[in-house]
Amino acid sequence: MPPAGYISVLYMVGMALAPVSGVAMTKDVSLEGSSNWLVNWAEHSCVLARKFGTADAPMWLSMRTYSPSYHFEITIAGKAVSQLQPPKSFTIAYGAGSPIEVRRYQVGRIAEYGPALIFSGEMAASDSDDSDEDGHDARLYPDAPFEAQLDRIELMTPYRKLVFNTGPMKRALDSLRQCTDNLVKGWGLDPAVQSSLSSRVKAENIRTWAQKIQASYPLELLSQNKEARVNVLVIVDEHGMPKNCDTWQAFDNTDFKVRACGIILRDARFTPAKDKDGRVTASYYTTVIVYRS
Repeated sequence: MPPAGYISVLYMVGMALAPVSGVAMTKDVSLEGSSNWLVNWAEHSCVLARKFGTADAPMWLSMRTYSPSYHFEITIAGKAVSQLQPPKSFTIAYGAGSPIEVRRYQVGRIAEYGPALIFSGEMAASDSDDSDEDGHDARLYPDAPFEAQLDRIELMTPYRKLVFNTGPMKRALDSLRQCTDNLVKGWGLDPAVQSSLSSRVKAENIRTWAQKIQASYPLELLSQNKEARVNVLVIVDEHGMPKNCDTWQAFDNTDFKVRACGIILRDARFTPAKDKDGRVTASYYTTVIVYRS
C-alpha cells in the first residue's frame, strides 16, 4: 500500500547512504512490480506510483510532476536503496534510453519502506537547443516512440545497479496525463493548446530572481539547519509577463511564498510560448529551487 506520512527526513547531496551489513556489493538488484500503477490527483501535482519487490523486501517508486512534462520528482524507497551507495552522482536510464546523470539528490526515509532517495530531472534527455536555463527539455510529450520502448527504469552507480521492471508504461503515462490536464484547466489554460505548443516559455533572467528568492529563505529554518526544494509555477501571458505565481515546498511558511512570488511577479521576465501555428500564447513556466544550509 502507499506510504503514509511520506518523506519524514531529508538530507542533501553529498551524504553517502550507509551499506546494509552482510550484503554483497557486486550483485545487481532486479525488481518486479507487485501492485498496479496508482495515480494520485493531488491539489497541486500528479503522482504516478507503484510497489515493487516482495512482501519481505518491498520497494516504493513514485514519480511526481507539477505540470504536463517529462520532468519528474522521483522517490524510491526500500532496503535496496542503501545498497546503491551513490557517490556524488549516479545515472538513471528509462527503457532503452541513454543513461542520464543525476548530480543533485536527497536521501531520507519512509516509515513503511526504509531508506529513500529523492531527485528530479527529465525522463528523456534532449539534444535540442530549445531548452530553458534549467535545462528543461523543450520537447512536449506525448512522445510515442519514446514511450513505446519504456519498460524499465535503471539506476546505476559504480557499485550497484537497481532495475525496476515496470513493463510497458504507456497506459500509466496516459492516465497521468488526465491528471496533469486537469491541473492545466485549473490554471485557466487550455490543455489542448498547451500540449501542442511549438515552443515553451523560457526564463530570460532566472539567475537574477532565483538568487533573490534564495536570499529570502526563512531565517527560522536556516537556524535549524533545514534544507528544502521549492517548486515554482508561473503563469506567463502572451507578452512574456508573469501574471500568477504559486510555490510548493517541503516546509510550511506562508510568508515565504508571498515573498518568493512577489519577487517573481516583480522581476521575472520570460520569452512567451508559441502555439502550434507559431503565434505567441499564454502558458506556464515551472522550475525547482534547491536550498542548502
